[in-house]
Amino acid sequence: MVHAHLIWAPAIALLASLPLIRDRAGAPYFSIIVYTWQRTEFIEQAVRSVLAQSVSRTDYEIIVVRGYSNAPLDALLTGMGAHILSSPTSSQGAALALGVAAAQGQVLVFLEDDDELEPTKLATLRAEFDEDPDLALVRNANRCIDAAGRPLLDWPNNYWPALPLTATEERRTPGAKSEAPSLPIHNLSSISVRRDAVAPYVSYWSASPSAADSLVYLSALGSPGVARFDERVLTRRRVHASTSLENFSAEGIGPPRSLERLRRLDVSHRQQLAMVRGTPAETTARWLEVIHRFEAAMSASEFPSPDRRDYLDMLRGMVRERQLFRAWIVGFSLLRRIAPERAIRTWWRFNRESYRRVAPGINYGGIFLPGSQSRTSPHSPH
Repeated sequence: MVHAHLIWAPAIALLASLPLIRDRAGAPYFSIIVYTWQRTEFIEQAVRSVLAQSVSRTDYEIIVVRGYSNAPLDALLTGMGAHILSSPTSSQGAALALGVAAAQGQVLVFLEDDDELEPTKLATLRAEFDEDPDLALVRNANRCIDAAGRPLLDWPNNYWPALPLTATEERRTPGAKSEAPSLPIHNLSSISVRRDAVAPYVSYWSASPSAADSLVYLSALGSPGVARFDERVLTRRRVHASTSLENFSAEGIGPPRSLERLRRLDVSHRQQLAMVRGTPAETTARWLEVIHRFEAAMSASEFPSPDRRDYLDMLRGMVRERQLFRAWIVGFSLLRRIAPERAIRTWWRFNRESYRRVAPGINYGGIFLPGSQSRTSPHSPH
């Protein structure tokens, strides 16, 4: 079966490669690109969080790239001032390319349909981008909320263990981009980029069906501009029943619901590596690909075991990225070569217990229920 994103990719790539509207009189400073695919229950809250920004309404436009059919919802969003675009494909990269092609703002702020912006986000970003003309990318910190919008202070956040030591280091030179630890990139809603920085890469986005966060991040990292991590919490990340964090379950952690997700990631990471080959972003792109190779191999026997080069790149990356905790997956992947099914089952049990030890207060199953309760936790850094 031919995937829809492959059929539509050439047309979308052509559209994305057309000259973008730049610096037109009266154009907004920001373009907020909201992406959704066959999910509608949270998008109104997402758009309202944009409208609640502390900056003037003339400073931003709202572009919703949607993959659903719901005329009343479209009418509601249009009435709220959003520009609706229809995505003909489930490809995340193709949908974002459509949004960028329509954007008029200098700075692109991405927002997934189930996330929200903090009220001060745009004002904070404007100060940063105005102060530093070389700034290409800002990745801000975020906090997790449940389906009702209540804080999930016990939920694992987006900080790797080593990041407090490195998060504030800017990537200003090619060496800093390729040799220093990568900035935290998980969660598309925490990434904002200068449009001109990613424009050279947008025509390649349609080839990446998933991993939209790394797609945008690598495009900006491959540019001559500066990459920066802002430790301020400017995004609310929603965790709920249809969240993309589908490794988590009522049992704690378990295999993804579908092998299709891993297959799409396999394509995406290979395409993203090809997109930035020869740029300072290549090292990070290869690191992301290697992580996926190990995680896919430990998720299902369908995927091959890592090869010798993968092991070498994983070990180098663990040192560079200061992520020595990945030694566990290296060990389990070696066991997989002897007993694949047993190694995979043991790996998931190990992960489940590890998460429970790190954050013992989490009720994984309860989080995904409408009536789930949040609670303050001493484990939360925010």
